[in-house]
Amino acid sequence: MSGGGGGLGSLAPMLIGLLMKKPKLMLGLLAVVAILYFTGALKGCLGEGGGGVAQLLQLATGANMDPAVYDKEEVFEPLADNVNAPLPERFSLEQFAPQRRNQGQQGSCVAWASAYAARSIVQAAATKQDPNSTAFSPAFMYNQIKIDNSDCQGSYIHLAMDQMKGGGALPFSQFAYTDQSCAKLPTEEQRQQASQFRIKGSQRLSKGGDPRSEVDMLAMKQQLSQGSPVVIGMMVGGSFMQDMMGQDRWLPTQGDYGM
Repeated sequence: MSGGGGGLGSLAPMLIGLLMKKPKLMLGLLAVVAILYFTGALKGCLGEGGGGVAQLLQLATGANMDPAVYDKEEVFEPLADNVNAPLPERFSLEQFAPQRRNQGQQGSCVAWASAYAARSIVQAAATKQDPNSTAFSPAFMYNQIKIDNSDCQGSYIHLAMDQMKGGGALPFSQFAYTDQSCAKLPTEEQRQQASQFRIKGSQRLSKGGDPRSEVDMLAMKQQLSQGSPVVIGMMVGGSFMQDMMGQDRWLPTQGDYGM
């Protein structure tokens, strides 16, 4: 596998509910859906219209979805049905979202979705501060959870959750991001500062035992309605990575399936 960007064929989305350290703060919060965009980079996955290995490497952004690893995560136990407490029709945390940024050539999508997106939105919603002033650093997380020290290409979502549970998150302003290196590690003082932003834990939101399982949409909605952010991993093709700027909906092309 090249780049740690996936390559599990018909892999379905994976969702993990993120629970805050102080549940009471979540009562008035909504939720975030942070999407991890990544594509397969296995030579064996190349079919007709699949493009070359170099093209796949350009598209892979770093999420690794090994079913054996994924299966170790705790499965969400759905709440009682919503007969007595119907779900709201819609809600949004866009007002708490930090500005969109580009991860560049580094395979750090897991950290961008987990620390910069999900954790930052929760913080801004809880404090009612400008989300750009409360955003968390993807580099602080990724540089500690990267799988391969040599090429900065890939990590697992569960490592991001473990990092936020055990080590917390550090504000972006205190740990700058660059896609040119993932070697810098936090100082002991920075680790201490990050510990105040730890989360309580995380849970897997699928009905079966691996990422190919059907996504539990009810569980996802229940988590979101309680203010627990959801991080999503999904397989996408070249048309998504190249032609989606300004678009609201992605319709895969035939060539995408070969990738």
